[in-house]
Amino acid sequence: MPEGERGPIEVFDNEVQPSTPETADAKRRTAFLANKEMYRLSGSAELVEQDFDRYSTSNAEVDAALPDIIEKCLRSSDLHEKLSGIKLLPFIPETIDITSLVQEIFDDPMLGASQAVPFIPRANQEVRDKLEGIMFWRVDERLRHRDYSVRQEGVKFIPAVPSNERGPFIVKALQDTDFDVRNAGVEAIPSAPLEDRASLIEKAMNDPVQELQLRAVKLISDAKPSDRLHLIELALPGKWVIREAAVKCIRDLAPDEQVAVWGRLIPMIEDGLRSKNAATARFAADLIPEVPIEERQRLIKSAMEHEDLGVRATVEESKRKQVGFAAADMLSDEDEAQIERLKELASTTPLYQGQPEQFFRRPFEKTGTETTLLDRVLGQEDVSLRNRAIIRHIDLEAYLNWRRVYEAAGVWKKHGFDYVPIEPIVKVRLNKSGGVDVVTRVVQGPAIATWARGSKLYNHLITEQTKKIDDVLDELGVAHGHTHGGNYLIHLQRDTEGNVDFEQIPRIYLIDFDQAVSESE
Repeated sequence: MPEGERGPIEVFDNEVQPSTPETADAKRRTAFLANKEMYRLSGSAELVEQDFDRYSTSNAEVDAALPDIIEKCLRSSDLHEKLSGIKLLPFIPETIDITSLVQEIFDDPMLGASQAVPFIPRANQEVRDKLEGIMFWRVDERLRHRDYSVRQEGVKFIPAVPSNERGPFIVKALQDTDFDVRNAGVEAIPSAPLEDRASLIEKAMNDPVQELQLRAVKLISDAKPSDRLHLIELALPGKWVIREAAVKCIRDLAPDEQVAVWGRLIPMIEDGLRSKNAATARFAADLIPEVPIEERQRLIKSAMEHEDLGVRATVEESKRKQVGFAAADMLSDEDEAQIERLKELASTTPLYQGQPEQFFRRPFEKTGTETTLLDRVLGQEDVSLRNRAIIRHIDLEAYLNWRRVYEAAGVWKKHGFDYVPIEPIVKVRLNKSGGVDVVTRVVQGPAIATWARGSKLYNHLITEQTKKIDDVLDELGVAHGHTHGGNYLIHLQRDTEGNVDFEQIPRIYLIDFDQAVSESE
């Protein structure tokens, strides 16, 4: 992908050609083009179709190879190898038939039905009907068993029964006397047909155990859009912890529905802030940052009058968020020397420190997987990739999880990001060791741990943004593996000349996904 005016990044010897309808992942390419500004690094040239063609075509080649890779794993006599193959199955595009793989898993005595359950709905009609019929009787039998652990296992099989039978089975699970069975029932709700989910969520919200009520409320976004307002309104009169979870779902409502909900919720917050009970007042204060900005100042003023120090401290944080980045994190006019020092720090990256002035490719010393630094390009003496691109050599599973969060532009946007805060992927290639070589763009800027040692500037922003990134990864079901201060970078935005611009809010990026896994693991 381009960096400044220096042209596109070309690394692998055999360059992929611009995509065609026959070879490209059209859906991926369309999504990228629709969100291309979210993938552009500050100060770099605008991304063009060639960039997205390169990315989508190289990933389409990986997708096309997945069935054979998984088949090889499943035919191994080693259980670990078989399970490694199953971990790759969710990443096969919906357009690729996986019926034979599903049947092979179901029939494998070392794996069995439990491993096949998530994938049975993707088998062809004939095999799906057969396997769903088998699973129906297994679920029905287990849900009648006296042993709660057997009933719990039966509930976990519900996603593999015919779709019209899932709702009644989930209802039975939610009515069980055992907590673990009911909890499994709540987890099964997203597998129910869309039109059934609201009633199931509502039933779970009435569970006597608050923990299950909370988990049910967090599923509101999985309900049909026309049912979400009703479910949120049911949750609002609940305890504050339930109410707080419901507030997180408001962003998924239509604008007019959001207005209606806040019309009910703001008076509840006002009552909470007037409460003499400090815990109640703190819960109310915690919701202030979520309130529409035109109402926030009045609520902050009310909360600052509360006698409890904890309430006032919570509100001070809300005040900072309302006033925004400029009041909390900007340099004063008299910090000219510090500005110059920070500009120099902002233009560094730990990758190339201590490296020779010129080279073609060099290994970068780090723990874990390998990384190759790039500099000069053979046959093009005037072209350098230094500080522009590197190659990461990682496991295929780690890459696919990295790709999942990188392509989730819509989710990042929903959470208030105007960019994708993930190490940018240029393209990928399968290697002979069974892993992948991933060309990535270098994000200019130091690790947040390095920045913190040199300055307290942007401390609030860094804490806030890293927490938001962690939360989105949780929502996407991906565990990074090592989200320490060395893998979060602060990227100060640049003007059109490439100079650091302190007037713009810096960006935080998460890099090095070599340990990324699905959270279910």
